[in-house]
Amino acid sequence: MMQTASNQAKNEEASCEDIRNLLEVGAEIDAQDDSEDTALMLAVKSGRTTVVDCLLKNGADPTIVDEKDRTPLHHAVAVNIPNIVQLLLDTRQVNVDALDEDNRTPLIICSKFDIRMGTEIAEMLLKAKADVACVGDKSLTKYDGRTALHFASQHANLDIIRLLIHNGANKDAQDSLDQTPLFLAASEGHLDAVECLINLGASKEITDQKERSPRDIAAEKEFRDIVHYLDTVPTPRILPSNVAASIDERQWTHLHEAADSTLPISLP
Repeated sequence: MMQTASNQAKNEEASCEDIRNLLEVGAEIDAQDDSEDTALMLAVKSGRTTVVDCLLKNGADPTIVDEKDRTPLHHAVAVNIPNIVQLLLDTRQVNVDALDEDNRTPLIICSKFDIRMGTEIAEMLLKAKADVACVGDKSLTKYDGRTALHFASQHANLDIIRLLIHNGANKDAQDSLDQTPLFLAASEGHLDAVECLINLGASKEITDQKERSPRDIAAEKEFRDIVHYLDTVPTPRILPSNVAASIDERQWTHLHEAADSTLPISLP
């Protein structure tokens, strides 16, 4: 069953026919190999959408985890195939916030993508009510208290940064070291991510456990462009949460430009 599910030498319709034949003679659809992979997991990792659909329609369990506590949804996100992600979500059985052994949800995995991979899967996960504030299980060894926004910022995925904040992510969330998404962006030398976060209202004043600000860590690592930017960008005025949550990056930029003005600020 597992070999059939991942056999790229056969077209997917032929593989589905083989799967149905195996089930008729008593094959176990959720049998696991030495890595605790099921046929469904192997089909997902191989990017075989039709085979995934066939297995699900024949009762494959999409909640089983492998030896690294990863679900089929984790793997579908990792291979970046929206159609497979949607098939799994459509079962209404999967835990969209399931944690693997690294304390990562599918949304967190998605947030670490290269920016060229787009936001389609992240949007699907958010529509399925993925928790933008999830930081994992504190009892796990690899707990670091980081949200999806921390990872998107660390990897300079600007589209995901905007998407997460638009969906309610805390711009100034602090991880187990009290580091914010802005701190991580500055630490990695990502000026574009730093600018994006500042324009969306992130605070440049919050320090980590070592009392270092984003500007301090940028200076420590000699990212002079970030130091210059943080030295010159004004600190935005604090708005009521119901107002701040409703404005976009362009509007935050408008606020920055007006920050030192004595004139009233009018939102577009």
